[in-house]
Amino acid sequence: MYEELGFHSNSEYEVAIIRVDEATIQAFGGDRDLAYFSILNVANELLVEKENGVAFRYLSQKGEIVMIFWDNFSEIKQLLNKLHKEIFLAFNVCCPLAKGRHVESVSVLLESYQTAKDAL
Repeated sequence: MYEELGFHSNSEYEVAIIRVDEATIQAFGGDRDLAYFSILNVANELLVEKENGVAFRYLSQKGEIVMIFWDNFSEIKQLLNKLHKEIFLAFNVCCPLAKGRHVESVSVLLESYQTAKDAL
């Protein structure tokens, strides 16, 4: 199942959240699906290039795209800065981003998510 979803089973992870608010959706003509689709495309292009994570729309939480990283942890801040810049250049919108703490197991991945959410 991990492979099918593009998720790597590892022993270490970090989570980041991209906030997609109403102002962002309005920048896409009010088309919520287009906003998520477009931002996810940019995020996943960067992640595929680095081969260190996956991004997806978190349907349980309105207004969130979640990114899970499993490698190259020292480069995550730089990658998030690049992502923020590319989203702005491509769509002229600023999406807040936050990174959670480093965790040692998939069983505590939610803790990394929660620290990212608290940072937002």
